[in-house]
Amino acid sequence: MENNLNQKHIRRYSRDFAELVCDQFFSRHSVVSNEDIMEVQAIRQVNLFVVKNLFDQWQHEIRRLKSPYFDYEAPKVTEAMEALKNALSRNIRMDRKTYQPLLEKSVEETLRIILSPYDYYKDLISVDEELLSSTYLKATARYIKINPFIIEALISKLEEDKIGDLNHARAEQMLDAVVEQLDGEPDDVEPHIESFNKIHPLTSDELFGVVKENKPKEEIEPDSTFRTLNDNLINEERKTLADIHQHQKIEDIRSYLSINQRFMFVNSLFEGNTERFNEVIDHIERQENPDDAIHYLHAAFGEWDRQSEEVEEFFMIVRRRLS
Repeated sequence: MENNLNQKHIRRYSRDFAELVCDQFFSRHSVVSNEDIMEVQAIRQVNLFVVKNLFDQWQHEIRRLKSPYFDYEAPKVTEAMEALKNALSRNIRMDRKTYQPLLEKSVEETLRIILSPYDYYKDLISVDEELLSSTYLKATARYIKINPFIIEALISKLEEDKIGDLNHARAEQMLDAVVEQLDGEPDDVEPHIESFNKIHPLTSDELFGVVKENKPKEEIEPDSTFRTLNDNLINEERKTLADIHQHQKIEDIRSYLSINQRFMFVNSLFEGNTERFNEVIDHIERQENPDDAIHYLHAAFGEWDRQSEEVEEFFMIVRRRLS
């Protein structure tokens, strides 16, 4: 399922963020050195992704060195190349023209791993197949501190199955398999967004493209007037999900949801706020029948687009739980 992330705003914000940070940093420095790279600005994950992107650039440059005349896989050559990489990592020098695009890319990657980690990892495994291996993923995992449990599970699966090199199809298949089996919750979005906001203004509303007020209202006992106003809405949901009673009842919503579904619902319906999502699930689990739960959702989240796939799927799960 697609969520409603405002991709254009994310790219625009990343560009503006990078420009602001570079204005501040390069007013005092001529280059970014290896001593500076983790201190340019305060968001650690952004700085780590800058280092990761440098690592990726190193991989691409090494590939261009391959020759039919020399054995770059020979142990002594491999050892020498590793020593060269370590030496270069201690001698980083980037001017603004070189550094700013790296920073912009790293900001965008950080926002994507916060807001839609599954999609971030799908893009990660789309690197050139020549690079795609358990070794590459292990090296990359060192730079990921936000929602790292997906890549950790993927690496564990590769080690368990003794898989070294991958192709794109196999990597995507394994990613989907480990994601479906994960029980972890994604990081709460709001603290991460606030860290960006302290440097350059950013809100969840902008990231999701619409102004939302998704705070659940206080629980109220639906009166007859409220039921009259919402009968048509509920009947419409019944028609849309008419075959729901043919399916086995869900005993517990959290246990039923795949990690992919949790990401989708948290990001698309609850602005990335895992705590708010859990509060709503707890409320639904206490209801006696699906009509009361649907009434509650309509009252608390009247701005949801009931025609969207995410809302339809969420309502379907609620009905299966309480039917």
